[in-house]
Amino acid sequence: MFSSVFKVLIFIVFAPVVLMMSAIGGRGHFLRRLIFAVLAFQIVPLWVGGYLMIAVAGVRVAQAVGVVQVSEYVAGTGSMYPTFPKGETLTNLERMDEIVAQAKVRAYPGGILFFGQRYFGRDLQRGDIVTFANQKTQEIVAKESGDQKTDIGFIKRVIGLPGERIEVRDGFVKVNGQLLDEPYIATPRSTYGGAFLPDCHEITIPSDAVIVMGDNRKGSNDSRFDVGFVLLRDISSVIPLADQSSPSKRDGLKVHWRDTSEDSKMANQPVLDEKEYIKLLNQKRQESGLKALSLEPKLSQSAKKRAQVIIKYNDLSFEATRSGYTMDKATSEVGYSNIIMGEAPTQGFFTADELIDNYFQFPQTKNFLLNEKYQDTGVSAQIGEINGCPVQVIVQHFGGYIPPTYTDQEKQGWQNLIDNTAKVLPGWESLNSNSRVNQEDLRKLLDLMRKRQSNATQILNKMKANLWLGEQEKAMINEDSALFEQIETLAKSLNNPS
Repeated sequence: MFSSVFKVLIFIVFAPVVLMMSAIGGRGHFLRRLIFAVLAFQIVPLWVGGYLMIAVAGVRVAQAVGVVQVSEYVAGTGSMYPTFPKGETLTNLERMDEIVAQAKVRAYPGGILFFGQRYFGRDLQRGDIVTFANQKTQEIVAKESGDQKTDIGFIKRVIGLPGERIEVRDGFVKVNGQLLDEPYIATPRSTYGGAFLPDCHEITIPSDAVIVMGDNRKGSNDSRFDVGFVLLRDISSVIPLADQSSPSKRDGLKVHWRDTSEDSKMANQPVLDEKEYIKLLNQKRQESGLKALSLEPKLSQSAKKRAQVIIKYNDLSFEATRSGYTMDKATSEVGYSNIIMGEAPTQGFFTADELIDNYFQFPQTKNFLLNEKYQDTGVSAQIGEINGCPVQVIVQHFGGYIPPTYTDQEKQGWQNLIDNTAKVLPGWESLNSNSRVNQEDLRKLLDLMRKRQSNATQILNKMKANLWLGEQEKAMINEDSALFEQIETLAKSLNNPS
């Protein structure tokens, strides 16, 4: 029975070939061979086309089921670096259009849907890379592209599975309380929280969703931020973890993975190399035609003091509204002063190059760091806890000197005061021991005139040397009007005794 069925199937499959052979090489009446030939040449194209259609349909079915991989383009936003390359274009919009890789993905959930039931579907595993799109991704893309794009999906890695508890703490990810080993991320201890998943705040993933993150943790908008939970129904394709390795290292994504054996030793340690950061900052300044900053140990000490107080009081404000311990107090304690002072505090587990990238992506902080008036700097990264959560606070202090620009009129005004006092002072001094003059008032007058003359001389000398007036000289200037009024009152009293 089986043999008969098999023969019938073989005949159906190869019927056009049989007809062709019969028409070309068969024996018999010429008319019969002609009929066979006509039938063969009519059936063969249909036969070939039919089997091509079946083959194409088969490939499409295999792709839909998830058996066969398909290619999807990866844009150069850099959120999945180093697994996929960063783009080389400048703007966000340009990087969205720049293709840097073709990812070999499988359809998700795959399998066959039969009467509402899915068979042979694929379950997601931690470490799988998925593509997805939903209302949130459309809003993010529209915002970042200035409403020029909305139809771009996201590609991220599955970090948390349905029902699991996930937390970001001290730059690491914890799943169900256990530290997650992540060889695929760009740099170790680089995962910090966001608005949706803050640091040290454990959340439970719903049964129909996953948590996803980019491999470039400090350059990815993912479940920690605007993306939030990603519903399983929004996922369209997957690169299973098993597909990410290949017999050929040239093709496998795992070739980009790191050795994580030393990662846990980085816990509770600063990750910023302060000298390397200043080196990178000076490179940026020199590229902009500015002088390099000098590392000033006293400013490093004042920055350390400020960072410690910021952690203690959880107060990043420049005004130190909670602690009252400002930059001015810190620099005064270490004995540093200058004409122009500045402070740049921030919080996060930044390395030197990451901190530079973070600062220079914002025009305001970029301009602050490239201020040509600064000459000295000091930086300090301190580790501590805020509300029971490990943090790294980085404070950088700046100092700069600008020569004053006193006008000739200002200097001449103080010179006139000195000269006029010198002219009238001898006349008042000649009244000493004059019985008709109130000697007590005369002594007060002479003391005030000499003090005013001495103040003016000190102020004028600094102006002539083109030095900034200190707090003492500023106090003298503020006091001068009061001295003048007292001198005038005493002079009138002495000139018109009652």
